[in-house]
Formats: sequence, structure tokens, C-alpha cells
Amino acid sequence: LPDAYTYQTEIGESLSVLKDVAEDNDIALPIGALEDRKELFSKLSAEIFYIRKNVKELNEQIKKSHDLSLEKKCKYFFEEVKPQMQHIRKHVDELETIMPDDLWQLPKYREMLFIM
Repeated sequence: LPDAYTYQTEIGESLSVLKDVAEDNDIALPIGALEDRKELFSKLSAEIFYIRKNVKELNEQIKKSHDLSLEKKCKYFFEEVKPQMQHIRKHVDELETIMPDDLWQLPKYREMLFIM
């Protein structure tokens, strides 16, 4: 997430610049350029939000498991925690597709499969 925050800031700053340019009648922007940047910022912000939200829920689930017996804990992790982790992974995978390679510090799936 720290790298995603950095990228979110960069996109937000470039969005501000594009807004200023769009208001200047002397500079022509391609139709849809401003909307495209807004869409990217919105998508990035949504993925960050959902990851954080779901990690908080995961932490609460893990806290609830501390007092369970081993058998109940195993069942709980399989039925509750694992689906939550899969949900988080879905959003992280989506974030991975948005983030530029130079900011994403982990190997991406395509890199592990085809480059390494």
C-alpha cells in the first residue's frame, strides 16, 4: 500500500495539472484525457480503500479466533478467514494491474511466469 499511496499522489497531482490545462483555452487536450485520468484516480483509490477495509475486517476475524479450540479455529479459518484473504487478494491483484512496474516492488504474475 505505501507504493500505491505514492502513485495515488502522483496521479492526483497530474489530475490537478490536467484540470488547469483544460481550463486554458490556448492548450488543446485530447478529448477524454481529463476523464481518463479521473477514472484512473478513482479506480486506484477504490482498490486502496477496499484493501484497507478488508484487511481491517481480516484482523478482526483473527482476533475472534484466539479463544477458539484448535478444531473450531481450523474450521473458522477455512470458512471465514480464507474467503476474506481471497477477497483481499482480488483487490491486490487488481491494484497490481494499475501500478507502474517501477513502483510495484514485488514480482508481478506475468514476470514470474514469463520473464524469470
